[in-house]
Amino acid sequence: MPLQQSYWEGEFPNKPFDELKANALVADPYQEGFFHPQIAFEQSKAFQSWDKAEQERWLAIKNDYFYTRHNELWYQTAKERLEALLEMDYLLPCAEDLGMLSDAVPQLLNELGILSLDLERMPKTMTEGKWANVKTLPYLSVCTTSTHDMPSLRGWWQTMSEEDKLNYIKFVLKEDEGLLKKEKELFTAIIRNHLAASSMAVILPLADWLAIDPSLTKQKPEEEQINHPENPNQRWCYRMPFAIDSKAKGLVAWQEQVAQMIEEAGRQKRVE
Repeated sequence: MPLQQSYWEGEFPNKPFDELKANALVADPYQEGFFHPQIAFEQSKAFQSWDKAEQERWLAIKNDYFYTRHNELWYQTAKERLEALLEMDYLLPCAEDLGMLSDAVPQLLNELGILSLDLERMPKTMTEGKWANVKTLPYLSVCTTSTHDMPSLRGWWQTMSEEDKLNYIKFVLKEDEGLLKKEKELFTAIIRNHLAASSMAVILPLADWLAIDPSLTKQKPEEEQINHPENPNQRWCYRMPFAIDSKAKGLVAWQEQVAQMIEEAGRQKRVE
């Protein structure tokens, strides 16, 4: 729920309200004189100019607003809608529970038995490193390497620092650093690690599957990202670089490798 102007003026008495409104708040479109805290304001230059006490107060309000204040509202609204969805008993729903989440989200998903979506690169709990351990993900989840809203597996790897790449190979894949120079073996090892996840299902984007055979990666890594959520005018233009029934060199061998990897992971018996 938005907060009245008088609330903000009381919390930040040393800040002119026009300054707050211009930099830190978003006007509610339905109630005049009510405002929401701006997401990620603490990353702005304006926030850095505030004194420490004001910064701490802002962070406390922001965290309460986004992660506590509305929990019951989120819970009850989602419960009503999701229970109606679950009445269609032929569905196995999976939540896209990534990003900013209140405690109400995992609570309700667990109560209703709805699968969560988990990514190694986006751990939902504190970890020793930068990555989630896919071997300890909850069973009621879908494990994946990337989503439509983020860089593909190759795109993600391309943006990592040399230090992070070496740490990932050493501590996550538990392989020798020589793997860094072997693209095919590297991405194959990453996919195998995900197939061994403790999740009920492992569903990987097609572009990430193609990464296990460099001869089939016809596009630049950045061209494999399906959607750019920060760009309202971007269109979902990703297309597989060749037809699945084409005679592209290496395609049959790739299909065989995919089937073998899935079978070896115990995820599906191979049908001849």
